[in-house]
Amino acid sequence: MYDDGGEGRGKPDKLRSPSANQQDQARRHPLRLAILAILASGGTLAVSEIASELPRAPGLALLRYHLGVLRQAALVREKATGTRRMFSLI
Repeated sequence: MYDDGGEGRGKPDKLRSPSANQQDQARRHPLRLAILAILASGGTLAVSEIASELPRAPGLALLRYHLGVLRQAALVREKATGTRRMFSLI
């Protein structure tokens, strides 16, 4: 995800925006689609609130992983509020 400046150093100089392919791949998983639907109707929610809305709640670690994939694909926004991580659609 980082631009290496063309010199192969791998330094995180510039963060590249996600490609349409990355966004497409992020939308292919059924759990991620359910997360997007919950956020579309619920505004900004904490991880635990998203988990309670899912019909078959996965473990929190798995849910955080899928939220991270959606964040990297620039489909959701993450914000810290105290010790809680809040997510919303971009």
